[in-house]
This record gives sequence, C-alpha cells and structure tokens, in this order.
Amino acid sequence: MSLCLSKGDMESALSVIKEINSEVQAEKITCQTDTAIISIYGPHFRDYPGIAGMVFSTFASVDINILAISTSISAVSCVIDGNRVNDAVSALKEAFDIPPNSIFTASYGVSLRSVPDPEDG
Repeated sequence: MSLCLSKGDMESALSVIKEINSEVQAEKITCQTDTAIISIYGPHFRDYPGIAGMVFSTFASVDINILAISTSISAVSCVIDGNRVNDAVSALKEAFDIPPNSIFTASYGVSLRSVPDPEDG
C-alpha cells in the first residue's frame, strides 16, 4: 500500500500507520519525502488502447524509475523520484501531442509494504 500526501501531514500519517501496523502485518514502513506523482489525463483515453504502455516506455527512455502506478479510464498516474519531475514532464510533452494542462504533478509520499502470506506460496 502506498500513500502520497502533503509533507505537513507526514508525521500524523506515520503515527496512524504505526498504530494499525499489527492489523495490516506490514513487514516494513518506509518514507520517501522526495517523490512526486505525475499524471497524464485525457477524457478519451478509453478510445486509445496502449496509453499506459506509452507513458511507461516514455519514462524508461529517459531512465525514470516508476515507484508506483495507478490508472483509470481517463488518467495514468505514476509516482517517481521528485528530482525527475521536469524530465518526466518534458518527455511526456515530447511523446504525446497534448496541451500542458493535461499533465499534473504532486509531491511527497509514504509507502507501506505488506508481508506476503506464507499460505499463498
């Protein structure tokens, strides 16, 4: 499970996560404060299969590691290193014929990784 939130909410979020840690059986709680979410939005993405793959390939072509991914019918969002936002935006603008207001960014994240259930193999 990953959470992305405002830096000002980091301490309270960590406090809550530590309180519920035994319930979710997290192996490890990590904080990465220099992250960003970059999303590309298009209301008609459902009409164009392969958009997510194009985003991933675009980031790979400029050596941007994707830390987490979320997709919907109209958006592809990726969590990346915060210091690569400008590179990501430039690469997306070059790869897609989109207006600048179709790319959104946000920063700061907390990641919670669950322990695999041994019965699941």
